[in-house]
Amino acid sequence: SVEPKNLSFLDGKRPDILVTLGTDHFLVDVTICHPTAPSQVAIALVPLGIASQAERRKLDHYQDMARQQLATMVPFAIESYGAFGDLATSFMKRIADHARHSSPSYSVVSILSGLIQSLAVAVQRGNTEAIAHGLRLSLPGRPQSFRPLRPGRANAN
Repeated sequence: SVEPKNLSFLDGKRPDILVTLGTDHFLVDVTICHPTAPSQVAIALVPLGIASQAERRKLDHYQDMARQQLATMVPFAIESYGAFGDLATSFMKRIADHARHSSPSYSVVSILSGLIQSLAVAVQRGNTEAIAHGLRLSLPGRPQSFRPLRPGRANAN
Protein backbone atom coordinates (compact mmCIF):
# COMPACT_ATOMS: atom_id res chain seq x y z
CA SER A 1 0.00 0.00 0.00
CA VAL A 2 1.01 3.62 -0.36
CA GLU A 3 1.55 6.00 2.52
CA PRO A 4 -0.77 9.02 2.79
CA LYS A 5 0.43 11.85 0.57
CA ASN A 6 0.39 15.63 0.92
CA LEU A 7 0.51 15.68 4.71
CA SER A 8 3.75 17.63 4.77
CA PHE A 9 4.72 19.87 1.88
CA LEU A 10 7.99 21.09 3.37
CA ASP A 11 9.91 17.98 4.40
CA GLY A 12 8.23 15.12 2.52
CA LYS A 13 7.63 13.05 5.66
CA ARG A 14 5.06 10.33 5.11
CA PRO A 15 3.67 8.21 7.93
CA ASP A 16 2.47 4.75 6.95
CA ILE A 17 -1.24 5.07 7.71
CA LEU A 18 -3.84 7.78 8.28
CA VAL A 19 -6.62 6.37 10.48
CA THR A 20 -9.93 8.03 11.26
CA LEU A 21 -12.02 6.67 14.12
CA GLY A 22 -15.17 8.74 14.39
CA THR A 23 -13.96 12.32 14.63
CA ASP A 24 -10.44 11.41 15.78
CA HIS A 25 -7.52 11.27 13.35
CA PHE A 26 -4.32 9.30 13.85
CA LEU A 27 -1.04 9.23 11.96
CA VAL A 28 0.41 5.76 12.36
CA ASP A 29 3.97 4.81 11.50
CA VAL A 30 4.90 1.15 11.81
CA THR A 31 8.35 -0.10 12.67
CA ILE A 32 9.65 -3.61 13.21
CA CYS A 33 12.69 -3.63 15.48
CA HIS A 34 15.05 -6.51 16.20
CA PRO A 35 16.06 -6.72 19.89
CA THR A 36 18.99 -9.08 19.33
CA ALA A 37 20.70 -6.95 16.71
CA PRO A 38 24.26 -6.32 17.97
CA SER A 39 23.62 -2.58 18.23
CA GLN A 40 20.47 -3.14 20.32
CA VAL A 41 21.44 -5.83 22.84
CA ALA A 42 22.09 -3.47 25.78
CA ILE A 43 18.74 -1.71 25.31
CA ALA A 44 16.96 -5.04 24.89
CA LEU A 45 17.91 -6.06 28.44
CA VAL A 46 14.89 -4.02 29.50
CA PRO A 47 11.61 -5.68 28.46
CA LEU A 48 10.25 -3.82 25.40
CA GLY A 49 13.30 -1.55 25.55
CA ILE A 50 13.79 -1.65 21.77
CA ALA A 51 10.10 -1.05 21.07
CA SER A 52 10.04 1.89 23.52
CA GLN A 53 13.12 3.41 21.88
CA ALA A 54 11.54 3.04 18.43
CA GLU A 55 8.32 4.66 19.68
CA ARG A 56 10.24 7.67 21.00
CA ARG A 57 12.10 8.04 17.66
CA LYS A 58 8.84 7.95 15.69
CA LEU A 59 7.20 10.47 18.04
CA ASP A 60 10.13 12.86 17.63
CA HIS A 61 10.03 12.42 13.85
CA TYR A 62 6.29 12.94 13.29
CA GLN A 63 4.94 14.90 16.26
CA ASP A 64 5.00 18.30 14.52
CA MET A 65 3.22 16.90 11.48
CA ALA A 66 0.56 15.32 13.68
CA ARG A 67 -0.05 18.67 15.39
CA GLN A 68 -0.36 20.41 12.00
CA GLN A 69 -2.87 17.78 10.87
CA LEU A 70 -4.82 17.96 14.16
CA ALA A 71 -4.08 14.27 14.57
CA THR A 72 -2.55 12.04 17.20
CA MET A 73 0.76 10.43 16.33
CA VAL A 74 0.87 6.68 16.96
CA PRO A 75 4.25 5.01 16.66
CA PHE A 76 3.39 1.35 16.12
CA ALA A 77 6.46 -0.62 17.18
CA ILE A 78 6.62 -4.41 17.04
CA GLU A 79 9.69 -6.36 18.05
CA SER A 80 10.71 -9.02 15.54
CA TYR A 81 9.97 -11.81 18.03
CA GLY A 82 6.38 -10.60 18.32
CA ALA A 83 6.19 -8.21 21.29
CA PHE A 84 4.09 -5.10 20.70
CA GLY A 85 5.18 -1.72 22.01
CA ASP A 86 3.00 -0.07 24.64
CA LEU A 87 1.67 2.57 22.24
CA ALA A 88 0.85 -0.05 19.60
CA THR A 89 -1.04 -2.06 22.20
CA SER A 90 -2.96 1.01 23.37
CA PHE A 91 -3.89 1.88 19.80
CA MET A 92 -5.12 -1.64 19.05
CA LYS A 93 -7.31 -1.41 22.17
CA ARG A 94 -8.67 1.90 20.92
CA ILE A 95 -9.48 0.36 17.51
CA ALA A 96 -11.14 -2.63 19.19
CA ASP A 97 -13.22 -0.37 21.42
CA HIS A 98 -14.31 1.74 18.45
CA ALA A 99 -15.15 -1.37 16.43
CA ARG A 100 -17.14 -2.78 19.35
CA HIS A 101 -19.31 0.33 19.45
CA SER A 102 -19.79 0.17 15.68
CA SER A 103 -20.60 -3.55 15.66
CA PRO A 104 -22.00 -4.78 18.98
CA SER A 105 -22.03 -8.40 17.82
CA TYR A 106 -18.27 -8.67 18.49
CA SER A 107 -16.55 -8.29 21.85
CA VAL A 108 -13.56 -6.04 22.42
CA VAL A 109 -11.56 -9.14 23.36
CA SER A 110 -12.39 -10.95 20.10
CA ILE A 111 -11.60 -7.88 18.00
CA LEU A 112 -8.33 -7.27 19.84
CA SER A 113 -7.40 -10.94 19.60
CA GLY A 114 -8.00 -10.88 15.84
CA LEU A 115 -5.84 -7.78 15.42
CA ILE A 116 -2.99 -9.24 17.45
CA GLN A 117 -3.12 -12.60 15.68
CA SER A 118 -3.19 -11.04 12.22
CA LEU A 119 -0.27 -8.73 12.95
CA ALA A 120 1.75 -11.48 14.64
CA VAL A 121 1.35 -13.70 11.58
CA ALA A 122 2.37 -10.83 9.29
CA VAL A 123 5.53 -10.19 11.34
CA GLN A 124 6.49 -13.86 11.30
CA ARG A 125 5.88 -14.03 7.54
CA GLY A 126 8.20 -11.06 7.17
CA ASN A 127 10.79 -12.83 9.32
CA THR A 128 10.46 -15.91 7.13
CA GLU A 129 10.95 -13.84 3.98
CA ALA A 130 14.07 -12.23 5.46
CA ILE A 131 15.51 -15.62 6.36
CA ALA A 132 14.65 -17.06 2.93
CA HIS A 133 16.25 -14.07 1.22
CA GLY A 134 19.42 -14.48 3.27
CA LEU A 135 19.45 -18.18 2.47
CA ARG A 136 19.09 -17.50 -1.26
CA LEU A 137 22.00 -15.08 -1.12
CA SER A 138 24.21 -17.45 0.86
CA LEU A 139 23.85 -20.57 -1.29
CA PRO A 140 25.96 -20.35 -4.44
CA GLY A 141 24.43 -21.93 -7.50
CA ARG A 142 20.88 -21.80 -6.16
CA PRO A 143 18.38 -20.08 -8.44
CA GLN A 144 16.86 -16.86 -7.12
CA SER A 145 13.46 -18.58 -7.13
CA PHE A 146 14.60 -20.99 -4.37
CA ARG A 147 12.04 -21.15 -1.59
CA PRO A 148 12.57 -22.86 1.76
CA LEU A 149 10.72 -26.12 2.36
CA ARG A 150 7.20 -25.76 3.66
CA PRO A 151 5.84 -28.42 5.98
CA GLY A 152 4.49 -31.34 3.97
CA ARG A 153 5.80 -30.07 0.63
CA ALA A 154 8.91 -30.64 -1.41
CA ASN A 155 10.74 -27.83 -3.19
CA ALA A 156 10.12 -27.62 -6.91
CA ASN A 157 13.85 -27.09 -7.56
